[in-house]
Amino acid sequence: MLIPLLAQATPPTPSPTDVIDLLKESNQALSNSFSQFIDAMRFVLVILGILGAFVTFIFGKSLNDARQIAKEAITQEVNRRIREIVDDEVGRVQRLLEPERIVSTMTIDYVVPRYGGEEPEEARALRVRGFRTVNPYYQFPTQRLLGNIIVLDMVNSPVLDIPNTPTLNETARKTQQDTRLEEQIDQIIQVINDDAVLVIYVRDQFPSVTRLFRQRKRSASANFAVRLITTVVDSAYLAYGLQRQ
Repeated sequence: MLIPLLAQATPPTPSPTDVIDLLKESNQALSNSFSQFIDAMRFVLVILGILGAFVTFIFGKSLNDARQIAKEAITQEVNRRIREIVDDEVGRVQRLLEPERIVSTMTIDYVVPRYGGEEPEEARALRVRGFRTVNPYYQFPTQRLLGNIIVLDMVNSPVLDIPNTPTLNETARKTQQDTRLEEQIDQIIQVINDDAVLVIYVRDQFPSVTRLFRQRKRSASANFAVRLITTVVDSAYLAYGLQRQ
């Protein structure tokens, strides 16, 4: 159920058909603009024909010379206008496709501590979204993570599962969860690069996440699946911009 929902809530990756349709629209716009320009040039030619005798008198040349001058001037103007129209359309297509190109170059390390189930739907959704790679880690990694974006998934992880008991009120339970979350955050920071963007995926709000934001600027959080996908996509743009600095 999650992946269809995310497909509606997040911008889809353009398919070959979408790109073809976009190019068709651009080609139609190019054709319309060029047709209007040609009509204008035809009108100019009519006016030049009427004024041919005057051109001959003013320039002291034959009518054929005058027509040749006009033809060259119109050809230059047509070529200039065509270049402008084509450049505008190509630039528009490039601007539309650039965000998806950025996403397709980004790699994600998806960490779910102590997880023993199937691949989380959130990880599959990120792969469907078009990221270059989504590397899952279901035990805490010991090697250094090299992804552009690191997701610490505490929603699917059992680490924060602390049951309510008669001797444990909600405040004490929340405190224990925050302590465990901070331990996970401290561990993940030790194995990621400084230029990676760290995204904490956790359902509730915790002081440890707030402290992380103060200590590490390249950090973000999400508390439900659709927000996670959106946050990771935004993090991809941030990581791309930082790489170009």
